[in-house]
Amino acid sequence: QSHQRAAPLLSVSVVSVCLSERTAPRFFDPEIAFSRHEFFGGALLVVLCIAYVISRGPLCTERTAAVLSSPNMPEIAPGVSFDTVAREWRLKWSDPACLEAVQALAAGSFDALKATNGFKSLHRVVCGECHDYKLVIALDADAFGAFASAGFGPEPDFLAKVAQIPGVSTVETQTYTFMAM
Repeated sequence: QSHQRAAPLLSVSVVSVCLSERTAPRFFDPEIAFSRHEFFGGALLVVLCIAYVISRGPLCTERTAAVLSSPNMPEIAPGVSFDTVAREWRLKWSDPACLEAVQALAAGSFDALKATNGFKSLHRVVCGECHDYKLVIALDADAFGAFASAGFGPEPDFLAKVAQIPGVSTVETQTYTFMAM
């Protein structure tokens, strides 16, 4: 009798794990799993939950597919759909003073980039070993065409100015899809 009451809860828990990338099972959290027995008990519970969902048929698969696909998401190839397009500005810097100047110049573009229609995110990538500096501007795929047609916002001005900073080399841009998995 208690097994019958537990089954729907297990189904809801596993489906929520399947539906959300951000939802992670907490069975393996070191603060919760105090012993090896609790760890393996949690692992067994995960296996049982998965077995239960599989035995119920394609419930998880259908819902997951519905969440991951949308009529508005273009597909490059089967299974490779996207809803975000990113524009990357990249360069090589030579020393900390050069990097500081690049960052100060880039910061002057942040407000304009964030005000762009369809803006999703702005990421900076800096590698101290190979001296890469990258700005990744992510936009809704539907809005990216207008951004590109308008000359990519402050990009031409930034590229012209950053190329004049002593120690900057290999100034490039690239457009690609950008999706969380």
